[in-house]
Amino acid sequence: MVAILGASSAGLICAYVLAKANVPVELFEAQQQYDPEERTLIATQALNDLIDFDFSESVLNYIHGFRIHTKNQMLTILISKPDIVLERRTFLKLLFRNAHSAGANLHLGYDVREVRSHGNHVEITIEKDRKFQKLVFRYAIIANGVRSTQLFPEIRMCYKTVAISQVRVHMPDCGHKHIVDIWFDVEKTKFFYWFIPEGEKSGVVGVIADTQDETERILEDFVNKHRIKVIERQKGEIVPIPSVRMPHKDKKKKRILFAGDSCAQVKATTVGGLVSGLKGGIACARSILAGRPVDEFLKPLKKELLVHVIARRILHLFEDEDYDHLIRILNPKFMSILRSHTRDELSKIVLKLFVAQPKLLGVVTKAILRRIFL
Repeated sequence: MVAILGASSAGLICAYVLAKANVPVELFEAQQQYDPEERTLIATQALNDLIDFDFSESVLNYIHGFRIHTKNQMLTILISKPDIVLERRTFLKLLFRNAHSAGANLHLGYDVREVRSHGNHVEITIEKDRKFQKLVFRYAIIANGVRSTQLFPEIRMCYKTVAISQVRVHMPDCGHKHIVDIWFDVEKTKFFYWFIPEGEKSGVVGVIADTQDETERILEDFVNKHRIKVIERQKGEIVPIPSVRMPHKDKKKKRILFAGDSCAQVKATTVGGLVSGLKGGIACARSILAGRPVDEFLKPLKKELLVHVIARRILHLFEDEDYDHLIRILNPKFMSILRSHTRDELSKIVLKLFVAQPKLLGVVTKAILRRIFL
């Protein structure tokens, strides 16, 4: 029997895969009623390779290109594999329903207070209505996001968190139904702003920064500056960003596995965690089904996320002039690679990009040297 802590996308896909294989699954979620926050997300076509049921009712739009804005430059990149714009609440409820239909038992209103490994089993202490109960399972999957640090404080040492703020808006005058706009403004944030169209009439504008207060402030300034009409504010999020440093593995806890935001399975470049979290949940399920260490199934994901961590560290060194220079040197061969691959395939193309445009190395070197000597 397997316990899954948290009805996140990672937890639910793990429950779904295990239940379909006739493994008894008990999923514990703190919410009294499962009602995720509404949020507009964007994912690559990799999502279709991970989900084997129809999730079309959660799809809002398809994206065919990205328009990049730097301080003095603009570039449109068309993509051959359209991105998918989703409504997260609907998508998670579909996952929830399919996991339940597959045979997973979903328990709402339960807070997990302690998880202990005891050789060939795991003991979990849960609380509901101020009553405590201890349960024993073969495995425990931790999939309750950044709350996992309450149970495992040592994990917190291996990632930092950033904040995301996002608002639904009327379609801006410059907006396009199938194009995502990305703005880089290093003076405001080392990350970026975005506009993701939900259709012809609306979309979402958002930003990433270090704290929630900071994101809300600079997002308000941004929509006012661009005269964008806000429809409603979506709840802000705190998202973990992985680092090169990985948590020390305790062999005594080999039956406790982690998936999704609980272990920062997030692309550091874009702070996107839907596809990577689903991959993490599926890897946990496959590990249990095969009776083999989870690291065997996580190797591709870990490699991908590490490349994103390195790329994000480099981008954090960039100034506005570096982004301008980057846009200017993008040649047709470089653009062709970007068009034919998704951001979930960065580890496959990173060397190809440097070969396609050797000047890219100069941009990166300049940013690194500036940080060292200035």
